[in-house]
Amino acid sequence: MEENKKIVSKLPPMEERLIKICKLIGEMDMSPKTFIQNFLTSTDIVIKERRGKWGTKKGWNGTKLLMTTIGELVKSDEEDGLTRWSKEFILEEMRDNQSTARTEKKENQEHQEVEHLEGNIDGDELLRRSPNALPRIEEY
Repeated sequence: MEENKKIVSKLPPMEERLIKICKLIGEMDMSPKTFIQNFLTSTDIVIKERRGKWGTKKGWNGTKLLMTTIGELVKSDEEDGLTRWSKEFILEEMRDNQSTARTEKKENQEHQEVEHLEGNIDGDELLRRSPNALPRIEEY
């Protein structure tokens, strides 16, 4: 045990703090992944405040660095890390995002069509907003 203290005391301050945090996480019967997952999804106001902003202009660089670091860690697995990262994660995310975008576009078009039918917007405005929503009828 005394030998471990000597090793920790020789480490840079960040490494020493990380070791202490890892020990505490272990004492709480959690893995680092369990801690991170719960930290990122907690609805507790104190934890949400500590978590900060991730998708804002101010927080984006740190978020991107973290995602890049996780990707590098996953891809470093020689067995199939690259496949899991690129096909099972990145491609699935792209498909989900495309599906969500299509659903949102369809819902937006349906909403605009309802506005038109209710008289909130005229036909020209509806076509201007979404040219594919309704077929254009040529005036003679």
